[in-house]
Amino acid sequence: MKYFLIAIATLTLSGCATVVDGTTQPIYLHGNVEGADCSISQGGRVIQSDIALPDTVVVERKRENLIIECSADGYQDAKLAIVAGANPLSVLGHMTTSLLAGAAADSVLGGIGEYQNEAFIHLTKKPIL
Repeated sequence: MKYFLIAIATLTLSGCATVVDGTTQPIYLHGNVEGADCSISQGGRVIQSDIALPDTVVVERKRENLIIECSADGYQDAKLAIVAGANPLSVLGHMTTSLLAGAAADSVLGGIGEYQNEAFIHLTKKPIL
């Protein structure tokens, strides 16, 4: 019976960060040029395009960095990387419980990843020739 309860607890607590925080995350994008046209790539593929600053986008939580690329008339194109971090809830939960099943679930489902909540994209004016 003791091992049965341990097994049930393990399965119940697996993927804790995924259950609590979900697999997506909003990020507020803004910059010095209102209306700049932006796109977001994750893992080498464009996941959202036609984003006009300022805007809030929703991205999947992964362990892959986000690349934001923006352009506007009269400005040089800008690129910004948002580095993927570890969700503190996932790390803390799995460190304290040592549950590999939960860590695996969060990793596969996306709960282990986390990004900063906002990003400022600075576009520089093109030089006048």
